[in-house]
Amino acid sequence: MTTYCGGPRTTSALLDAVGCCWLAISSNAAFAAGYLHAAMGNHELAIGALKSATAIGPDNAYAYYYMGQQLDRLKRYPEAIDAYKSAIAIKPDVQPSFLTASKHLPPQTRDNGSVTVTGAGSTWENKENSPLSVWSLRVGDGGTGQLTVSGGGQVTNSYGYIGSQAGSDGTAIVMGAGSTWTNSSNLDVGDFGQGQLTVSNGGRVTSTDGRIGLRAGSIGTVAVGGPGSTWTNSQNLVIDGTDVFEGGTGTLQVNPGGTVTVAGTIRIRADGTLQLDGGTIVADDPHLCQSQCTRLGLWCVIVG
Repeated sequence: MTTYCGGPRTTSALLDAVGCCWLAISSNAAFAAGYLHAAMGNHELAIGALKSATAIGPDNAYAYYYMGQQLDRLKRYPEAIDAYKSAIAIKPDVQPSFLTASKHLPPQTRDNGSVTVTGAGSTWENKENSPLSVWSLRVGDGGTGQLTVSGGGQVTNSYGYIGSQAGSDGTAIVMGAGSTWTNSSNLDVGDFGQGQLTVSNGGRVTSTDGRIGLRAGSIGTVAVGGPGSTWTNSQNLVIDGTDVFEGGTGTLQVNPGGTVTVAGTIRIRADGTLQLDGGTIVADDPHLCQSQCTRLGLWCVIVG
């Protein structure tokens, strides 16, 4: 019996063969392996292969699209949304299929909207009542949106997006002592569109990863300033893209009285700007303080 890449040349073995060789072949080969795994109901294996396809070929829209389907089937909804959005950004004409396949996601509109949560005791808590739109709060999803949290108001959700879709414009303002916006997951300022976040006069924002100017073509701007104003990231902060790829344009400005805390690593890519204008950066990464911050002439405090 002949073998192919170390296994018998059968359908399942061919999947294994492609699986062990795709990194040396092409994005299309990895996509083919993912597609076959999906057809056989091997969702996790399909996701792994499709992730490899997008790593090799970041412009493979259909790999993102089918990845979204597999993540949807596993009820990993926030990840599914990100995969679908990546597919749409690369190939906008897949959007109708995306909206059909993902029945849980309401059609996007280009309307304007605003929400204000103000006053002590005022809360807006996004709870799980539908699978996809539950945990994520999107300010400027398809049009222009504004979120204002002031006077001790409180907003909570999982994923936070400001300027979510291409062509959208989102603004979030968190101001005043006791005013909080709590993201239990990532906060993306300028996802595919344009996003602005202002934290002032004692406002507080928290997230796991903070990402400013995430995708190509996006613009993200964050300003933190005023006594007691904070943006706390329990993991990493990336200005312009992610740890893996370049994004759009990102700017973080830390003004007097403002503090930005990052428990992990701060990464500043080519089109990212960090302006420390009298504020404070608190980081738990000695390497950052010894290299990037020193190179940029910033004052960095190591905690822990």
